[in-house]
Amino acid sequence: MQTKPKKPAPSSAWKKGQSGNPGGRKPIPRDVLEMARAACPEAVQRLVTAMREDCGKVAVTAAVALLNRAYGAPTQPLTGADGAPLIPPRPDLSRLTSEELAVYVALAEKTARGAAR
Repeated sequence: MQTKPKKPAPSSAWKKGQSGNPGGRKPIPRDVLEMARAACPEAVQRLVTAMREDCGKVAVTAAVALLNRAYGAPTQPLTGADGAPLIPPRPDLSRLTSEELAVYVALAEKTARGAAR
């Protein structure tokens, strides 16, 4: 099986270990930050009003925004419903018969050929 040679990286590509953003994110200007924080009580009150008075979708969106700010966004589980990992464990190949192992190897080779295309 012959593989294609890799194309050289463009000269603009980052070198190994080099950050794509060495200066980091620029800080928000202090005056903008102060204005935004000063408007927070009014914004929260508007969310509360929308939650209580507006219809369906707006009320739910406002309620979710308030809950997320008060308690943080809900976490996503890293396990299945039964507590099992989402990624199945690797099979114990030592328990396979010779025939089962041959099928497993053939399937792995077929998958590798498909991924190389």
